[in-house]
Amino acid sequence: MAILDDASDNCASVSKTFGANGTIGAAFFDPVQRVLQLLEDTHESGYFDFTRLAFEQLRPDIVLVGSRADEALIHYCQVYADEMSARVQVRPHKEFSPEQGREKMLCLRIVNEIESHTNSDHHNQTVPSNAYNFMRSRSSGAGDPHLKRWIASIRTSNFGNITAPFCMSSVGALLDHLARISATDDLTPDRGLDIVDIQALSLESCMLINADALHSLQVFFPESHASIHSDKTKEGLSLFGIMDHTRTKSGRALLKRWLLRPSLDVQIIRSRHDAVECFLLADNLPAVDAIQGHLRGLKTTPRTLGSLKTGRAGIAEWTALVKFTYHVIMLREVIGELSCASEVVIVERVEDVLHRDDFQVLGSIINETIDWEASSNEARLCVRHNVDPQLDEKKRIYDSLSIFLVR
Repeated sequence: MAILDDASDNCASVSKTFGANGTIGAAFFDPVQRVLQLLEDTHESGYFDFTRLAFEQLRPDIVLVGSRADEALIHYCQVYADEMSARVQVRPHKEFSPEQGREKMLCLRIVNEIESHTNSDHHNQTVPSNAYNFMRSRSSGAGDPHLKRWIASIRTSNFGNITAPFCMSSVGALLDHLARISATDDLTPDRGLDIVDIQALSLESCMLINADALHSLQVFFPESHASIHSDKTKEGLSLFGIMDHTRTKSGRALLKRWLLRPSLDVQIIRSRHDAVECFLLADNLPAVDAIQGHLRGLKTTPRTLGSLKTGRAGIAEWTALVKFTYHVIMLREVIGELSCASEVVIVERVEDVLHRDDFQVLGSIINETIDWEASSNEARLCVRHNVDPQLDEKKRIYDSLSIFLVR
């Protein structure tokens, strides 16, 4: 995704792929400061929490999205545009090319040219005193284009990770947009792309840690499978591996996002500490064990809801949904038994969201609608009699077809 600004409007470019491990990259241009901000490829949830934080802080007026981006991302950008009176432009996917973005970034004046120092002390020195003087002495004679490209690539690496595909795709689309604005406004190309600085995008509410820092701190350490015939990986000795005591895929993904983007909000950090302190109390250990057991029963819920939305749910999905209502009801009761939990934020949120009566009604409706015995015998979903008169009539006709077929 690319977020831009045309002379007076902030602009952002966003490039994203979403699947089991959604990844997003973006670039933002501030026309007032003429600063290009880069967001390296990072994980994103299906609820676009990180995208929402970026939009709320940057407040772009124009958002560029590739035509092959996820429909959910495009829809979210359009919802943001309607709320904030912004514009969303769905650009051809060819503009979101990491190779072209990398080439365009290498051509920027800020990375392609080195300012000449006028201090006489530097000119009188026979030995270059720093890297810039050394590279200038190498390029002063012949002006080798390959050498200039090498210098530009080194300087670009100082501003960000040029190997991040989604970030570079966003940069390419963003610079194309700025070039079109320059041509429309009858500006020279140099003026239109007069970027004075390139910075890493930083958010006020969370800390962004690049891939090199995560590897150096060993926050994550994926290990290859023991079998040479398997491409799967597992978490090795790392901070994430030590802290991962989650019981569901959603919880594991949430912990991973917390470590990827640690919160800077003091209130959020304190609320998490309060929750850990509450769960570690000796009086709460039996309740915590029960909570973990009920959470295991919820681990298939996202997949079940996805099947229900697409209309492909079978007897297994409806059975899982009934079990979901049971585990939620029990989870609500166990949470109410926790000691010293009156001021724990997560406990208050669960109590406000999970209403026992609602889930009891949902479970009763499903049990009164589905004929579990017939569904098990016929290996398909069967509805009880006296639920829908029209359906009962069609079932009676279907059951009588065997008599006519025998004759």
